Amino acid sequence: MNKNCYNLALELKQYLLSDYLLAQFPILQLPDYMENTFALHVNILQQRLLNEKNTQSEKDVDHLRFFLKTYVYSELANKYNEKYPADAFSDYFIENYQNRVEIMAGDIKILDNDMQTLQKEEIDENTRKFIRKFIFLNKIGTTNNIVQKYSSYVMAHMNYLHSLSYLEIMQYKIYWGMQEALKQLKA
Repeated sequence: MNKNCYNLALELKQYLLSDYLLAQFPILQLPDYMENTFALHVNILQQRLLNEKNTQSEKDVDHLRFFLKTYVYSELANKYNEKYPADAFSDYFIENYQNRVEIMAGDIKILDNDMQTLQKEEIDENTRKFIRKFIFLNKIGTTNNIVQKYSSYVMAHMNYLHSLSYLEIMQYKIYWGMQEALKQLKA
């Protein structure tokens, strides 16, 4: 298996298990919102890799999915499980999490394409609708400050990944929280 994909999966796990997201978005303490956020990050990374449109990138995405399922999802399940036996909950979480990733995948592809073709205002509106639907399950309006902040966060991350070459993504840390380039989150 591909060591670079393994490292990508581990870096994503470290970021998701850090307190960075909760510090930025305390509402993510609600389990559904956090699980949707995890699925979103997987989709953002997968879509960026698939944008290369070659056989190697498709293989890398398959390897990444394998490592996420094998190493990352079970650790996330253990962190967020409080009431079920670890193995039973882990199996449930992995299946539930994979379903969330798959449900979101088609729309993230559209959103990613929008970022390449639409004006900033349209991108922002589409991103807010996406966030409202897939992260907050239509329970918060698109004009809510949390949705707007989260939308800016997602657009910044997608733009950041697009600014990196495939080689940079596969061989170096991508700094999910962009601690190395916080100014991009304020763009």
